[in-house]
Amino acid sequence: MKTLLMAGIFFCTAWANQTLINLPADSWYTATNTKMSAVCDPSDNAYQCQSVQTAWSGGTYDPVGKRMIVWGGGHVDSPDNAVYCFNIATLSWRREINSTGSSASQDPLPNGDPAARHTYDGVAFLTHANRMFEYGGSQAGNGYGTSVTWTLDMAAKTWSNMKPAGSHGPTTDCCNFSGEYDPISKLVFMHDPNNLYTYDYDNNRWTIALVQSEGWSAHKGVVDTKRRLYFTIGSGELLVYDIVGKKEVTSQWTAANNSSATGGGYAAAGYDTKADKIVVWKGGAPWVLDLDAKTWTQKSGTGAPGSGLSNGTFGRFRYIPEDNVFILVNGIDQDVRFYKHTAGAGAAVEYASIPEKNALSVSATPNPCSGRVSLKITGKTGSIRILGLNGRLAAELIPGPGRNECIWETGKAAPGIYLVQAGNGKLSGATRLLLVR
Repeated sequence: MKTLLMAGIFFCTAWANQTLINLPADSWYTATNTKMSAVCDPSDNAYQCQSVQTAWSGGTYDPVGKRMIVWGGGHVDSPDNAVYCFNIATLSWRREINSTGSSASQDPLPNGDPAARHTYDGVAFLTHANRMFEYGGSQAGNGYGTSVTWTLDMAAKTWSNMKPAGSHGPTTDCCNFSGEYDPISKLVFMHDPNNLYTYDYDNNRWTIALVQSEGWSAHKGVVDTKRRLYFTIGSGELLVYDIVGKKEVTSQWTAANNSSATGGGYAAAGYDTKADKIVVWKGGAPWVLDLDAKTWTQKSGTGAPGSGLSNGTFGRFRYIPEDNVFILVNGIDQDVRFYKHTAGAGAAVEYASIPEKNALSVSATPNPCSGRVSLKITGKTGSIRILGLNGRLAAELIPGPGRNECIWETGKAAPGIYLVQAGNGKLSGATRLLLVR
């Protein structure tokens, strides 16, 4: 485990999976005995659990916990709002949060939790906040669109109805969103058939970024963090937005709109940070976009599923930077697969953010530690929570008046990796602590 925190950038190189790193370039790997059906919520029948993926539903990758998150269902297909996670280090599934769902045709549900829904591409992971994000979709029961903005605290395992300010989120609450989180601006970009929006978690606000229409069909959002571009890919469309310049630049990418690569309603896509290319998967052999030459190349389909689920893959195809590999979750009765685009390990996970005057961060000294440890907040003060990787709270500390430091007496705490979170209701920061005995 190696952790560095400086100038608003957090690097973590923990939990690399050597099996995935050692895969040859342009190859597919099947992780045996990794069917999600083994951890279906006991309240589900077979169709309801299956529909968590098959019913126009996606997922996202959590680089903090190094796990793939699958969440979906909805309409008449499934009320299951359980959160399913695939751990990359152990190559195993876990039902992280049990279902509390029902077909009540409302969101939030009477118990305050989110309704299951067809998520389309409305799920993202807010790395700097350690939260899953979800907007819109076709809710369990009557299938109506929901306009609620949700986040899930992955450490505390609690949902929050954000009730954001500003211009409302996508005008079409139901279907066919494309979206992705940008770790540099810390914004979620979300495109519906009418406009491109951004959601700012730190200020809890939606903003219209661009009046830009797209076809009424499924797409996938991708952020190129090097060129600072947001792409909407799929259904024969390639729409491109300049994040820094705040303008559409699709006309500069006309040559890259290859219908063989971007056509079809349910393309999945991700940005390979090591190769600096976008990889698209629609079933069989993936397509790779060279972002400098603006040309596509088709790769190997040997060992890949011949097709995606009939209603789409969306966010269940994701790039894992540490292991330099793409993960594919393609049905609860299929083993999880990985696509290795280029050989070798990837770079350290980089959680970058635009420096803020009142940014909040937390550090631990010494780290690793074996006894007492000093936890210091930089920036405005706040409280400190220490959690195990299972999400269980180990300690909660509040600095005294005028102070920004606490001492954690580790006592009988078990050795291992702990997540240290600092927050004051508006700003948040986190680091990891290794406790050894």
